[in-house]
Amino acid sequence: MTHVGIPNKLIRLTKATMENSTYYVKIETIMADGYKVGNALKQEDGLAPNLFNIALEYVIRQLSVQTKPTIFHKSVQLIGYADDINIMGRTRRARSDV
Repeated sequence: MTHVGIPNKLIRLTKATMENSTYYVKIETIMADGYKVGNALKQEDGLAPNLFNIALEYVIRQLSVQTKPTIFHKSVQLIGYADDINIMGRTRRARSDV
């Protein structure tokens, strides 16, 4: 998160939501003992896709792929969100070079 310019305060808040969490399982009316999870996102956590996008942004920056102009101004364009990545190229060779 630091590499893409996220402020330290938001990084600390994100870590606080993930560290030392306790999960409980309820089956019908019976609540099981809680178990601790060190570093993890909760299931269906709304933060998960955003963290994935931040990680994806870092990877795209490391690859030095141009993402700003449209496909009409360059040979390859990469578009990514959550777990979907589209690589578009004017030619088959341009797409395989990425």
